[in-house]
Amino acid sequence: MRTTRDDVMKMAKKEKSGTDLILDEIFTPYAWPGCYPILFQNDMGEALCASCARHFFVSRDEGMISKDDIAITSDIYYEGQSLTCDVCGVEIDSAYGDYDGNDDEGVL
Repeated sequence: MRTTRDDVMKMAKKEKSGTDLILDEIFTPYAWPGCYPILFQNDMGEALCASCARHFFVSRDEGMISKDDIAITSDIYYEGQSLTCDVCGVEIDSAYGDYDGNDDEGVL
């Protein structure tokens, strides 16, 4: 059975402080509106799920990781093959799947 980001998020649910709620908004796995999947990357180009990106951010703020060691960027992952989080192995799907290169699809 494959573990999805939704499964990870369900396992991580607990009572949250105000800071936790803000971090949940910043490191959400899906954009709103549209529910497009968000792909996070660190400065080494590794793919991160929302939970792992949040963990790195919190670890950096608490001094467990040097602030110079990691930068996190994010963008909507519209199209491409499914990626795997380089930290936890959760599969990150794109919104529209892998591009097949056929621009004439559906044209009469």
